[in-house]
Amino acid sequence: AIYQLLVKKPEGEAKLLAALVNKLGDPNRKIASKSGYLLSQLLLQHPVMKPIVAREVGKKWKGVA
Repeated sequence: AIYQLLVKKPEGEAKLLAALVNKLGDPNRKIASKSGYLLSQLLLQHPVMKPIVAREVGKKWKGVA
C-alpha cells in the first residue's frame, strides 16, 4: 500500500518513503526483502528520485554496521 501511494501520490513523499525505507530493517526477512524490491521498482519508474531515496536510506542506516 505504501508503494502504490508513493508512486501515484508523491505529495506525502517524505513520510511514505521513510516508512518504506524503515521496512528494510524489519526482522522478518520477507518484509525487508519486499521493501528493497519495491524501492528498486520505484527507482525504475522514477529515476529522478535516486538522490532522495539515497538520502533517506543514508539517514536511516547512518552508523549501522
